[in-house]
Amino acid sequence: MRVSRRTFLGLGIAVRRAAADGPRFRFERLDERPALDLTPDHVRSCSCYRDRAGVYHLFADFIRAEDRTLENWGAEVRYYRSPDLEAWEYAGTAVPRGRWRGRPRFSDLDWYGAGSPGVFVSYGRVYLFYSGREHGAGPEALLQTSRLRGRILVATAPANRDGAPMPPFRKQGVAVERGGPEAWDSLRLDHPCAVRRGDALFLYYDGVGEGGGRESRRAGLATGVVGSRQFVRRVNPLAGPATGCAMPRVFLRGGRWHMFLEHFDSQGARWRHWVSADGFTWSLRDAELFEGAGPEPGRGAAALALVRGIDGELAEPMTALATGFEGGVLKLWAYRVRETS
Repeated sequence: MRVSRRTFLGLGIAVRRAAADGPRFRFERLDERPALDLTPDHVRSCSCYRDRAGVYHLFADFIRAEDRTLENWGAEVRYYRSPDLEAWEYAGTAVPRGRWRGRPRFSDLDWYGAGSPGVFVSYGRVYLFYSGREHGAGPEALLQTSRLRGRILVATAPANRDGAPMPPFRKQGVAVERGGPEAWDSLRLDHPCAVRRGDALFLYYDGVGEGGGRESRRAGLATGVVGSRQFVRRVNPLAGPATGCAMPRVFLRGGRWHMFLEHFDSQGARWRHWVSADGFTWSLRDAELFEGAGPEPGRGAAALALVRGIDGELAEPMTALATGFEGGVLKLWAYRVRETS
């Protein structure tokens, strides 16, 4: 398959094909039934890890059917746990929406919504990164996504000896601030993904600037140290196809960095696989990674998350959770992710 260099924009990107880039991956659905079905309500973006006792902890956008939307702008983050990725127990709201106090400047940074969670566990603490959304016109105004602003916020809770969270989660404020007025990510940041390398913590996300549509969305990176609650945002985006991208899902495997990235196109959205030697400079590895979740894969996966362990390492065997459509409802399916040559 040939891919034009002009198709891809961004800092430090070289599109190439080489066996040295490591394995490719394929997705196998574990069950015809969804792993999590909240019908008539929806589940969209999520993040999951397995603790030392083998219990899975899932943090997911909850979208009420009565809101009549499939978007997670006004969501809250709910917490579920399971021994097997099949039977889930609802454990409460991890991150509720904040409070509106009459004017935007007096209100919480997540008063409109809290969504797109990304969880990381280390040193006896659970860090739940998420996108806090606010709307400059107030709650009575008709929502225009061009005015919906968002930052990466963080909430934390202590973890027990097995690494399981001990709620409640306490909101700790801004982890990654938006860029300045002319920046590529001046409007909204979403979909945080934390990866540890030594004492450093890489926090990937996607962002969009003022007036930009989904074709303007790019992947970005902020860096800090393990235990950080505030991260330094890199000025330029890391990767971005000309048609836009979202949800960088980054992990280390076999001495290389890998990123599963959702690419937008005229037909919808498809997932592609990128590789890197250092987490900064990326090359396209596989343009046909994953077509989407559930029984209607042609519609694309609404979200994708890799099941992690303590310190953000991948849980083995490698497993993904992806949301897709069934009967007009967004549900969650589990996939085994296998390496291929």
